Amino acid sequence: MIYDGTLFAQDHIKVFVENSVIWYGVDYSLARFVLVNRTGSQIVDTDIPSINAVIVQDKVQYDLYKFFNKNSVDIELDNANANNQKINPSKLITGSPHSISQDDLEKLIGSYKTDGKMGMGLVFVAENMNKVTATGTFYVCFFDLVTKKIIDAERMEGKASGVGFRNYWASTVYAVMKNWSPKK
Repeated sequence: MIYDGTLFAQDHIKVFVENSVIWYGVDYSLARFVLVNRTGSQIVDTDIPSINAVIVQDKVQYDLYKFFNKNSVDIELDNANANNQKINPSKLITGSPHSISQDDLEKLIGSYKTDGKMGMGLVFVAENMNKVTATGTFYVCFFDLVTKKIIDAERMEGKASGVGFRNYWASTVYAVMKNWSPKK
């Protein structure tokens, strides 16, 4: 696990004292896959939806309560799923690493429909799924549901492993969850 120290907001205390969170899933709309052996359409139509589905269905492995030290976790995947469905498959795969700017992240979170909800949201914004380095990078992004302002966003990298495309890339999400620490 690599922590590169990139933070877009620094209200760590609020992240740790809040007892509940709404999980918004993994948003791949800003991501790129580097040198993978799948088509962009396969990734958009099949693989990305199945990654978000397995995280919600396998509550033992992807234990959001434990990993983020929360008493209450609600699930709201509509925003990430809608964004993921709009990905242009022809631009998803690239030959070189890709990065997300602070402005990109703020615009993405600002576009989320939170429907008058209050509290804190959590989304993993995927940045770079790199087959060459066998890693996935994400911003672990906590945000205020009313203002849609980022409370805390940390760039983290997870090692890929597993059999099959979905499991291989879902393992990067798991690695980031497992290694995210509330003791910063």
